[in-house]
Formats: sequence, structure tokens, C-alpha cells
Amino acid sequence: MSSWSSPPEKSGRKVTDLTVLRSLLGASRRVVQTQHPHGPAPMTAPKTLVEEIKAVCFAEGGYPDKWQKLPACPCCGAGPLRPIFKKYGISHSQCGSCDFVCVDPFPPDEVLRKLYAGYYYTLTRELYEVPRVRKDGAHTAYSAPEDVLRHIIARGGEGRNSGSWLDVGGGIGVFASLISKDLAGWSVAINEFNPRSTELARELFGTEILPADPQAIAATGCQFDVISAISVLEHIIQPRDFVDSYVRLLKPGGKFIVVVPHFTHLCAAVARGSSPITVPPYHASLFNESNLMLMLSRCDLKNIETRQDGAGAFSLLQIADYGDDWDITMPSEGKPAESIQVVPPPTKIAVVMNAFAEADQKIGDYFAETDGRVFLTVFAEKK
Repeated sequence: MSSWSSPPEKSGRKVTDLTVLRSLLGASRRVVQTQHPHGPAPMTAPKTLVEEIKAVCFAEGGYPDKWQKLPACPCCGAGPLRPIFKKYGISHSQCGSCDFVCVDPFPPDEVLRKLYAGYYYTLTRELYEVPRVRKDGAHTAYSAPEDVLRHIIARGGEGRNSGSWLDVGGGIGVFASLISKDLAGWSVAINEFNPRSTELARELFGTEILPADPQAIAATGCQFDVISAISVLEHIIQPRDFVDSYVRLLKPGGKFIVVVPHFTHLCAAVARGSSPITVPPYHASLFNESNLMLMLSRCDLKNIETRQDGAGAFSLLQIADYGDDWDITMPSEGKPAESIQVVPPPTKIAVVMNAFAEADQKIGDYFAETDGRVFLTVFAEKK
């Protein structure tokens, strides 16, 4: 869920003085703060994602007074949390021990239910994802690149002719359908919290659906050779508790596989709200490689390995504080959601952003290789 699409058009001017550059960026932050009030949103049908977030979280959800502060880091469980930035008016904190970043205070369950049953998610699924899947196939709705998903399937199956695989938060079943295709002798099931998504998974792919609550699955005595969570953990407020509940469903030696958007050290220290990975409160937990591995190592898992794919998670352009300058339209019939610029930057700020965009092109994969790539996959085994 990206919060921007492209940098401003080039103006033909260059910025070379670092002092001037820093002062312009400071001005950019002040412009954002004065032009983006976060008061109550109108209660009519929202036209954009941010409009819906304001309505559900602020006008109806009572942010921040009715939201709870986290008592400790939900990743390492020990470190103190300190506020570091806001996006859409929603605060993020960082752990002083493991650098994990999270939405804090966090939304009540009722707010989350409204958001995930709201206009953006519903319209994206019904008017965009499902029609594409019906017309062109499951590959049009994968939540990670297909080569990443196929590598996950190969690592999970490891040449075995049969086994059992649970895909957590499996949505409308597109990844489960790929597993079934590549591992024909395996039994594949999903669990999913959205009833409409499970209905579509059955209709589109004949997917086996298990209870949304892992404790309910445990009560049936089911255990699995592989459990995957693709683009799920970033949505979870208490990720360690969540992982623990699913590791209990693994057979001894079973594999646990996670894919998250990689919120690297530079994303946390520099990009912050300008990173497209920050989409509060949907993305409640933002991991880097080290703190995700640390958390999984404390969840009865061993032999933890990582893989990174895609472009760099951080770019120079994200130094500019433009996260609140962009919004996302609601999908409509035959038209997916689109990023739109709601606050054009002042000319001087645009010049700086142009310079960053040009520099990004010249340095290529430097930040991808030194800081990290946007898709972070972790493979682990149950002890």
C-alpha cells in the first residue's frame, strides 16, 4: 500500500549547498505540519484512504484518548518505547533496545474491524483484485513477487511428495492456490479473519478454510509441516504472541516462513513517514532484519535464515518529509486505487526532491546492498 507514486517533475535547477538543503527540508516539514490538520473527518463515504483513516480512527475511534499505549516493546518484550514520528497524525514509537518501530498508542479492536471491513479494503478486493483473478488468474493478486513465493514453496516442500501447509491470513487464497499447483501431493489450507475473503477463496480456488483463531485449530489436533505468513506480521499489534500461537501448530522440525516489508535502519532513522511501508494503523509493526530474527529466536524456533528481494527499502528521495503530501484514491469499477499528490511542494522543496531523485538513479542499488531490500523473508524451524 504505497503512499506516493512519483517525484515532482524536474525544474532544471540543482542544489549543491548542504546547509541550504537542510534548511529547505526543515521548511518542508513545517509546511506539512501546517497544511495537514488531523481533526474529525466527514462521516460521508470517503474518497481516499486517508479520509477513511481520519473518519474511523479520529472521528469515530477517539484517537488518541481511546487508544492504549503499549507497556513494552511487542517485539523483544523488554525495551522502552519512545515516540519518533507521526504519519496521518498517528504516532509511531521505537524500541530503545531492538529498534522495532510500531504504532503507539494502538487501535482498539473495534477500530481495526471497521478499517478492514471498510471502503478501501472492500473495494480493492471486490472491484479490483477479484475481477483480475477471474479474468487473468491468481498471479495478478500476489502480495509478494512470484519468484519470491516460488522460492518459499520450494524451501517449504524441499522435495517432499506430501505434507500439510497452513497459510495464515491467506486472503482470497491466491498463494494457497500456487502452493497447491507446485506441491500437488500436499494438503493446503488457509485461515483468514475476513469472512468475505474466505467465501471467495472457496469459490475461486476451492481452498480449505480453517478457523481464524489458532487456538480453535489447536483444539482439533491439527499440526502442520509448514506454516507461512505472507505480508501478515506487519498488521499485527502483538507479533510475538501471534507467532507463538502458530508455532504451537507446527510439527517438531516443521517450517515457519514469514514475509514482511523491510523497515530498514535508514527507513527508521531517516525516511520514517516518507517510507511507503508506513501505512498506519494498517501497518502496526515495522521490522528490520535483526529484530525480526531476534523475535523469532524467542518463539521456540531455530535455524533462522533470511533472504531479501526487490529494490532498496530506502531511497534518497525519502529524506524529504513528504509522507502526508500523498494520498490514495478509493478503487472504482475497472479502476484500481491510485496515488495522488494532495499538497504540491513549494518550488524550492521540489528542486531538492528532484536532486534526490536524480541521485537515486545514479547510485543504483547502493542502498539495497548496504541497507536492505524491501521484501524480507525469514525461514525457521520448530525446535
